[in-house]
Amino acid sequence: MNSEPVETRFHGMGVSPGIARGPIQVMRDELEEIDRCPIDPSQVPAEIGRFESALVQTRIQILEMQQKIAEAIGTKDAGIFDAQKFCASWRPSTLMSKPSFMR
Repeated sequence: MNSEPVETRFHGMGVSPGIARGPIQVMRDELEEIDRCPIDPSQVPAEIGRFESALVQTRIQILEMQQKIAEAIGTKDAGIFDAQKFCASWRPSTLMSKPSFMR
């Protein structure tokens, strides 16, 4: 029995220069079923509040990561988080006005 690990090569677009080794997560193209959890209309304000709190926490975490990267390797490389900060700065009312969000 051969106990040598089998090499699997993944091809894709690099997001930064260099070679990486380590665990990966394979993203699939097929859509997974989303669990639907209907709520009573009276619960909508509380759910919006939870969503807003999650966005605030996300912005805080992104800023913390960006600061650590800036200190470690420079502000230019830390700019990779700018797009995530932009998305996390959207107001829930802006997101919820999109038909795809309300499905």
